[in-house]
Amino acid sequence: MELKDAITIMILFATFIIALLTYIGNNYKRK
Repeated sequence: MELKDAITIMILFATFIIALLTYIGNNYKRK
């Protein structure tokens, strides 16, 4: 695996986690 691919995967993974935390946070605020 190239370093470029590893960085791309890390960015996508981080973005997914941030979106998931934001989604959960919004649901808690609404309740």
